Amino acid sequence: MFQTSWVQRKHVLEWIRDEWKLYADAKWKSEVRGSRSRDLEHLKQEGVDLNESWWVLQMMNYYARANLLGLDTLRGRQAVLKAACVALDLCAIMEEAFGALPKPGVPSGYLVEEGEPVDLS
Repeated sequence: MFQTSWVQRKHVLEWIRDEWKLYADAKWKSEVRGSRSRDLEHLKQEGVDLNESWWVLQMMNYYARANLLGLDTLRGRQAVLKAACVALDLCAIMEEAFGALPKPGVPSGYLVEEGEPVDLS
């Protein structure tokens, strides 16, 4: 059975860090993709369909490229990594727009939103 080690995960996180520093930060600057405040306002709109957002469309494009090229190619693996970069950037903007991130390590079904009743049964 294959099990990902922390060393492998660390290497991937280092790749993503380097990608941000060397490429992504410059590509996603406000003059290329529109203002950050417009991104935040778009995400805050009630009823916004995240599937139509720039972020998800970029991730879908990268995943489609990876699927076409195959994970056995450098370009295919690069596409998956770039999708991860987009997803992490969305997380940063999401935190800026909506507030604190949930506590790590909690299964998603166990998260309780503020003001939601808690089922103690």
